[in-house]
Amino acid sequence: PGQECLVVLLAHCRTGRLRLGRRGHDDLSDAQALARGDLQAVRDWTPQQVLSAQQQLCHDLLALAVAAQPRFFNEKDLQAGVPLAVLSQWGKSLQAHRRTMDHPFNPGLFIEALVAEAYTVLAQTST
Repeated sequence: PGQECLVVLLAHCRTGRLRLGRRGHDDLSDAQALARGDLQAVRDWTPQQVLSAQQQLCHDLLALAVAAQPRFFNEKDLQAGVPLAVLSQWGKSLQAHRRTMDHPFNPGLFIEALVAEAYTVLAQTST
């Protein structure tokens, strides 16, 4: 489930829906690389782009969790089932990251941490 959400996130970024990322790259190979923990798919992204995309994904997954319409993604493309409490906590974490985003961290490590956190959250499903 987490991999599917990362695929959706990446595909929407690539098609310009979120106006992020590189154009002309293979979504599937990029998504498979992310699923393996290879960050090459987002190597040209800034931390701000990764964080914005993840906040939009989190927003839409929260909307689905409360039976509302997503704003940024097509509902059929999103993986439902991540518990509301987990998504809420992820949203708070993303807000905290937004506050420190302009700190002179190593951008590569910051992006790696964001992607790892997203994968962990999106891998959880309600049972």
